[in-house]
Amino acid sequence: MRRSLSVHILKITISLLLLGLILAAAQPVFAQAVRIIFLHHSTGHALIEEGGVREGFTALGYEFYDHGYNGDGLRLADGTYTGTHFDVPGDNTDPDGFAEIFAQSLHVPPDNTFSYLMQYDVIAFKSCFPTSNIGDDAQLAEYKDYYLSIRDRMDEHPEKIFIVFTPPPQVPGSSDSREATRARAFADWLGSDEYLDGHPNVFTFDFFDLLAGGDNFLRSEYRYDNYDGHPNEYANEIIGPRFVDFVDEAIRVYDIDEYRPAVESPVAPEVEAPDEPPPAVSLAIAGLIDDFESGSESIDSYGEGSTADIECLIEGENVHGGSSSLRFSFDVSTDGWGDCGRFFDDLQDWSVGEGISLWLQADTPSLWLTLTLFSGDYDAPTPFETHFEVKTDSVDGWASYFFPWSDFSRAVWADPSGITELDELRMQAYVFSVGSGEGDQGTIWIDDVSLAGEGIEPIVVVDEAAPTPPEPEPEAERSIRDLCPFSTIALPLIPVAFATAIKKRKKYIWS
Repeated sequence: MRRSLSVHILKITISLLLLGLILAAAQPVFAQAVRIIFLHHSTGHALIEEGGVREGFTALGYEFYDHGYNGDGLRLADGTYTGTHFDVPGDNTDPDGFAEIFAQSLHVPPDNTFSYLMQYDVIAFKSCFPTSNIGDDAQLAEYKDYYLSIRDRMDEHPEKIFIVFTPPPQVPGSSDSREATRARAFADWLGSDEYLDGHPNVFTFDFFDLLAGGDNFLRSEYRYDNYDGHPNEYANEIIGPRFVDFVDEAIRVYDIDEYRPAVESPVAPEVEAPDEPPPAVSLAIAGLIDDFESGSESIDSYGEGSTADIECLIEGENVHGGSSSLRFSFDVSTDGWGDCGRFFDDLQDWSVGEGISLWLQADTPSLWLTLTLFSGDYDAPTPFETHFEVKTDSVDGWASYFFPWSDFSRAVWADPSGITELDELRMQAYVFSVGSGEGDQGTIWIDDVSLAGEGIEPIVVVDEAAPTPPEPEPEAERSIRDLCPFSTIALPLIPVAFATAIKKRKKYIWS
């Protein structure tokens, strides 16, 4: 009995040893751990998080680092953020942005984006789907020139492996068939022998082809909708493992140990003392957000589409209280949208209220609007939306509206790294948007925007010459739509502090 048990244990031990040898033989053997860096924006972030990319590389024995927007910065192999970034010029990961990065000098110790990237063994980089809006053949040729200059620089570093991503495709609501055809041509060229032959350390991951359908747009099963170009979770779950396998195969094919010297671990940028964000400020009058009377309000507007005439002004033509109100006039086409609102210079503490109230008058019935509040980090606030229909009373005169905080949901186009719930202690902006997908034309007036809730009454200053406002409707009778067809195309207004971010969002911010 003892002999049989001993023999059985010996057989198990031998089997485990053989299995270990087989698994070891399946893994590449390197003089030191291979370090991978992936430079991306939000599409890349979603691919990592939803596609199991970090877990996949870790299981293969690689160290996987990634870098998103400068505001997000560098993440280590264990997924923790360092609080530092590579100072990507203008946060630009379009073809011209990458050409600028690869034209930088190589310094030791590193002090620019290129130098930080070159600390790693495998450098993967991608543009986002706005790059697929290639307007004409001249722009296509320009993109190719950028990537030829990038390839020249990659040739200088045979000790590195470079993974070039083809840009992801656009969606029909944000592009057209001619742009999509050029995007396909650009992706095909990046993966062609013309681009890759004779450059053994350069590999092209055809992200475009994996995502695009026969019409060269993002496949319908991979979309959130026809206006948001971010691939959905289903797409990322499928493509994430393919990315891992592709890089693993590139590492096996190209023996970087033949070229690379033994080096120390990558040096993260030094942590600079961060600029202290402006503290949350107390409101000048309890409950009041804006009455448009001071003349100092910074009001902004933005519109886009084949027709998008937007006017957003403070004036005294039609007021609820005092001598001024906010007038938002618009004429947008079926593919257009428009924004009107205010970004505050300081973070606002709105926690004293249970929601936001306002008075509104309109010259157009049955109009749907979106009210977006921006909340969270000072440098990268997160949008939260609610959608509502203009009341009948608003066409005849001023009508009151109240939106509790619970009405606001995180916008589907929000940066995945942002906050998940509205933070009333850190409020930065409110924005009104139009763009139903059917074309909208008209004017609305907004006045006396304030906080409201138990113990806080909305600011009510009625001008004697103005019509007496109707009583607020009971909460149960308010018409609030759960989903708005333009919820993913109404983009935020961003002040000067967010100029770089809106460039990405307009093309899509957060790409």
